[in-house]
Amino acid sequence: ARLLLLLANSLLQWSLMGACVWLAMAAVGEYIGPAVTALLLTATVVAVTLPNAPGYVGALQAAFVFALQPFGVSAESAFAGSVFHLVGNWVPITLAGGSFALAARMRA
Repeated sequence: ARLLLLLANSLLQWSLMGACVWLAMAAVGEYIGPAVTALLLTATVVAVTLPNAPGYVGALQAAFVFALQPFGVSAESAFAGSVFHLVGNWVPITLAGGSFALAARMRA
């Protein structure tokens, strides 16, 4: 039962990450299919495992451009989608983490 819950949790998280990637590209007018979305998500995951600048700036943009150009998405659109993805994911999480850190520091 525990393994099944872990599997369901993992599937949910990966699906939500895929939805974020798809929405970022839809925001710039590029509608990619599920297979391309999965490939793009894989490329971004590989890119962020490499040593990177804070927030994966640069590596994330390169992954979007590299993964999407074979499917006819322009480098400009891929780059713009990567910026939406970065702003939509990294900024809110970082702000939330910073808020929790400040709150914990004030209590100490």
